[in-house]
Amino acid sequence: MPDLEELIRQHRELDEQLQELAGSGHLSPLQQHEAAVMKKRKLALKDRIAVLAASS
Repeated sequence: MPDLEELIRQHRELDEQLQELAGSGHLSPLQQHEAAVMKKRKLALKDRIAVLAASS
């Protein structure tokens, strides 16, 4: 299982990728789908980070 720092790194990377997509202007349907998947993954990581942070 990834440690807290790894989860934070993954969350930050997803945030950067989402910012890149948003900065590229109009998104194709595929890019919109990819962004939605990344947002869901980012939220899941945030939840895992919160659980690990609370238990340490």
